[in-house]
Amino acid sequence: MAKANHEILKNITRPVAEGDVVGGETLQEAQEKTVTRRVRAKVNKEAAALEDIIERAADDKKTTAEDYLKSFPQEERQLILQILLDENNQNKSGKIHPDEELSGDWRNGG
Repeated sequence: MAKANHEILKNITRPVAEGDVVGGETLQEAQEKTVTRRVRAKVNKEAAALEDIIERAADDKKTTAEDYLKSFPQEERQLILQILLDENNQNKSGKIHPDEELSGDWRNGG
């Protein structure tokens, strides 16, 4: 069966120069990598959205974050929080956040 999948992949794979090349030796590996990549992209977007929501929250930021995260499965919740913690730790380490590297006043049009 794996050989049949490999033959199918062989017929649909393209050179990197043509773009949209998916990794994996089998159809199942390619599917898993694609799903993983899409989930990670979704989680990164949600982490950025949550960070913005927390920054803009006028009331209790913790409650705001908890309410936002309720709609996500536990695994995604943990990933979102881990991304935010990693970013927070990088900022505390004295490194300049990539978004603020060019101008410290970029949010105000600087």
